[in-house]
Amino acid sequence: MSTSYNRSERLAAGLMARMPWAKKVAKKAYQRLNFAFYRREHHWDSPYVLRRFDHEGLETFYGYYDRSPESPDGRHLLFHAVNPPSTGMPLPEEIAWLVVYNLQEERPVFRCSTTSFNWQQGARALWVDDQHFIFNDYDAEADRHCSRLISLAHGRAVKTYPVPIYDVAGYVAVSLSFDRLQLLRPEYGYRDRAGKISLAQLNDEQDGITFLDLRSGAQRQLLSINALRSFEREDSFEDAHHWVNHLMLSPSGQSLMFLHRWRRGGRVHHRLMHMATDGSALRVLVSGMVSHCTWKGEDQIIGYMSPQGGPGEYYLLDLNSGTRRVIGQGVLDRYGDGHPGMRGEKMLFDTYPDRSRMKDLLLFELGDAMPERLGSFFEGFRYYGPSRCDLHPRWSRDGRVVYFDSVHEGVRRLYALHLHEA
Repeated sequence: MSTSYNRSERLAAGLMARMPWAKKVAKKAYQRLNFAFYRREHHWDSPYVLRRFDHEGLETFYGYYDRSPESPDGRHLLFHAVNPPSTGMPLPEEIAWLVVYNLQEERPVFRCSTTSFNWQQGARALWVDDQHFIFNDYDAEADRHCSRLISLAHGRAVKTYPVPIYDVAGYVAVSLSFDRLQLLRPEYGYRDRAGKISLAQLNDEQDGITFLDLRSGAQRQLLSINALRSFEREDSFEDAHHWVNHLMLSPSGQSLMFLHRWRRGGRVHHRLMHMATDGSALRVLVSGMVSHCTWKGEDQIIGYMSPQGGPGEYYLLDLNSGTRRVIGQGVLDRYGDGHPGMRGEKMLFDTYPDRSRMKDLLLFELGDAMPERLGSFFEGFRYYGPSRCDLHPRWSRDGRVVYFDSVHEGVRRLYALHLHEA
């Protein structure tokens, strides 16, 4: 008997989105009941070689699925290291170390710290080039979030910017308000300023999306929350709290997709948006449930969404023609929502826990009949909700390794699955 949740169960969960508190209680109770019947003896299995990355007895993780922890030249690995346990929300003063690990010498070569991080996305620590990475931090003197550019050659921060970053493409960066996320989507926010901000203090004209040139430090607002609320208005915009999240620059950095979300009466609404990074050509790609997306080249997007309502599916959106089509119909939809990452025609993605609390890591070549299961990994109920540990799979630069976070050994860890060393 299958341990995966079926389409009807996912549809029921979607319908309960209108009653978030009831859904939260019912979902956890239903998952615990299923686990009692379907639990397994083993906590992971894979036909491939698995390697874990430890650091001085701390828990380790990278963060989100949208960027690789490997440097562009494949020499270094970037990850977070935190004091255990990581089962509750990070405290405002809690520290995460940013560790750079030399993969050839098999040793850490650099470490610095931050208090601006969360379990889902860390401190948005991202490689800028072979020798530089950037991450978010808190400037206590100015009482604001900032970002710091680290040079491995100098062994220190060589630039500090007065805004946090969300994504980079080379030396092009985009930013948003983490204070707004902390209030409206706290598992993606930072707690440094918790208690100092309120919904009434949010500024819809100042908040939005900011462009940042990492070379010159010049910044400009691309889009305000007010402008977003005025663009192709929907009835549900009224009396709602709005925010943007999941900014994803195209490979060239010339355009940007992002999610516009708003909460009204306990229900969250979604729009997938696209614009050029000069602030022009704003458009709505999808209005309806939109979850996780990824770029396929410069002009196509793959994402898990439900434009017409009902259970979600993976779609391919073509930005030039304006068309969209379901991919893997009748195949991928059985796995539900996941975090996709493309390499050519190959889509790496994961699943949420099934009835036995196992999460699958999968590889699907577009046009194939079925995906290949790369492995399955257990997530206990200690890691749940905001402290969950999604696999968030990411490609290595050469496509020979898949990096992912997991708690199947009872603690949060960064792992590597070596696809060509079975």
